Amino acid sequence: MNHHLLFLFLCLCPICLPAAGAFIDEGYIRYSQGQQTQTPEEKRHAFNDALTIYLSELTQNPSGRLLYNIGNCYCQLKEYGLALWYYYRAYKEMPRAEPLIQNIQRTKELAHLPPSVNENMVADTLLFFHRMLSLYEREMCLLGFLLCTFAFASFAVWLPQPTFLTLAFVSLGITIVFSASIAWTLFFAPLEAVIIYPTPLYKGAGTEYPTLPGLPLIPGTKVTVRQVVNNGNWLKVESSTHEEGFVAKEQARVI
Repeated sequence: MNHHLLFLFLCLCPICLPAAGAFIDEGYIRYSQGQQTQTPEEKRHAFNDALTIYLSELTQNPSGRLLYNIGNCYCQLKEYGLALWYYYRAYKEMPRAEPLIQNIQRTKELAHLPPSVNENMVADTLLFFHRMLSLYEREMCLLGFLLCTFAFASFAVWLPQPTFLTLAFVSLGITIVFSASIAWTLFFAPLEAVIIYPTPLYKGAGTEYPTLPGLPLIPGTKVTVRQVVNNGNWLKVESSTHEEGFVAKEQARVI
């Protein structure tokens, strides 16, 4: 029972997303018009208009919802690399948004990308909150359990009962777990990037180096960034098949 209550508390932790403004309404209108028009030229024009509206507000309102809408526009324009880049950024803010998860899978299929393989299923199961909660939500949970720890510890001092002491230790343990989760995200998690344009993997940081054998990386491919070299102009990356090589920064964008 206690585990179910804890799970419910974590999942209901408040999500702070900026309120939708007039720009989102106008962008949605143009996006809807693009879905309803018949000719490819009209569709492209409407989706580009919606995209321009959304991008104009990105620096002032970088919410998960806005990133998701931009990804939808790029997907309709068949720019699958950029679509997935924005989807992955939105996923960091809204990890439980089912339409977003479905759109990521659908876009990967359209881009002819292989399905994702979960190599850490046990860890993902045990640390479900690390995957299901955004960084902001985990920070709020950390603050909440930290306050609970102090409250229960205070009660244990003034009203010496084993229940309060037990609750204080349980709350402290959860606080430590959330602290480790946040520290991993901020300081230790490897950088990831999305390939935007088709590119081979080079053996060195420059086009003068030979390329690795095999097909080029296609747009939408997610890679792990191992190193940034040449004043940030080249990235040393590792593909999902564990091949390491270099790509120019213009060909990939860090999530």
